[in-house]
Amino acid sequence: MCATLPYLVLLAMACQRDPPEESDPTDDTSTPMPAVSIAQHQDMVTLLEASWTMDDTVDACWLRYQVDDEGWRDTPARACSPGPQQQTILGLPPDSEVQVQLVTARDDRQRLGEPVLATTGALPLPELAPGLDLWDASQTTDHPWLLLALERYDGAYYDGPYWQIVLDRRGRVVWYRALPSGLSSTFPRPSRDGTHIVAAQIDRFGLAGGQPALIQRFGPSLAWMEQVEAPGLRFAWDEASDGSVYYFDRETEGEGWLSRIDRQGQRERLFDCAAWIADRCTDTWCCEANAVVLEPSRGSVLMSLWATDTVLEIDLETATVRHSWGQLEGSWQTEPASARFDLQHYPNFTPEGTLLVSTLAPDLLLQHRVREFTLDESAQVLREQWSWGEGQDLFPQYQGEALRLDNGNTLMNFGAAGAIREITGAGALAWSLTWSEPWLLGHMSLVDDLYALDQGLDASPSSANPTSMGSGARATPKR
Repeated sequence: MCATLPYLVLLAMACQRDPPEESDPTDDTSTPMPAVSIAQHQDMVTLLEASWTMDDTVDACWLRYQVDDEGWRDTPARACSPGPQQQTILGLPPDSEVQVQLVTARDDRQRLGEPVLATTGALPLPELAPGLDLWDASQTTDHPWLLLALERYDGAYYDGPYWQIVLDRRGRVVWYRALPSGLSSTFPRPSRDGTHIVAAQIDRFGLAGGQPALIQRFGPSLAWMEQVEAPGLRFAWDEASDGSVYYFDRETEGEGWLSRIDRQGQRERLFDCAAWIADRCTDTWCCEANAVVLEPSRGSVLMSLWATDTVLEIDLETATVRHSWGQLEGSWQTEPASARFDLQHYPNFTPEGTLLVSTLAPDLLLQHRVREFTLDESAQVLREQWSWGEGQDLFPQYQGEALRLDNGNTLMNFGAAGAIREITGAGALAWSLTWSEPWLLGHMSLVDDLYALDQGLDASPSSANPTSMGSGARATPKR
């Protein structure tokens, strides 16, 4: 992560190196710098593709670039040998002028090429971008990017169309990906090792002809993709550090499993929720999970069962229920009772070990709360220690989530209400985005570095060939 930065550079969203020295015309190494050509990416107007040809070997080369007057940023430095070179420039807002310069380094000496001007294009759907209500950079974390899923409300929620986007702190869309018609994707996230994006593509209601559910891995440059079929994946999932995915699995009516699938596509069914709950709930939706959240530090996974207003904590070693919190018979209750769950979403543990839940307020009309609980093991009670939402005009009829950040702030999204808020530990508003169009917000993740997220899998994507391996992994170069 970048160190603490001056305010203008923080607005620019990146660290920058010391400016290169001008070339010395009397130095025999001061041959003309390669000319750089720039074009918009064929699939995304906010990506620029830079290309040039090196005539000799240098220790390192990179591009420095400036969006309008926001300050200079750099692409990652890499060794450059003679021959064609290419670099995708990430993190650019739409409809912007970008100045780009090639930098080379050899023997601790840097050289700077001629500036080249390029422009990004207009978003294919301007309504993707929210309005920026407030950004107090002194109060927010220094994560410059937000990865988010969106669904355009078109008469019924969960029918699509779906988008995956990256926003900067100004609320500008710097990256986007539309899913094919009829397919959903609610939980895109950075991989656990931070080298790529992981997302699901699901034909949840058969609107795309019954296509198999896929776990997909790719980088922001869209240069490659690996995908594996995930039988029974309906909605919610999370990734482990080894690349395996835990997910809610239902292939036939009445089923409800917590399953795990590895990178090669081998599925293991771990916990039979339908059998566990059968003596207390027999409805089709009893075990339908609207969130599956892996908690590595606890060796467990949380399943949020919306139909029973209950959260289960499943022990990953024994595949048994460690805790049941909520309104299902036999579950821990909340103190006070008015803090009980109601259509809760995305339960997760904070760094302090408290449980954070986004939930409706069952005793209040059209009210929502973010609630934080301590676990009283001896009394088997969730004790509310903090809540947020009173006096707020935000009611997520569907979805919503809250995350505790490293600096003590809480980042919240409000699902169908189409809003994101970051508040400080003292309750002050630090960042606020609101969509004017009817969007349903899915999972969100703050991102430190888009270039790190474009490193790719351990196997080089550029050396992979398109293959068909049944339900196993397929790595496909995109260019």
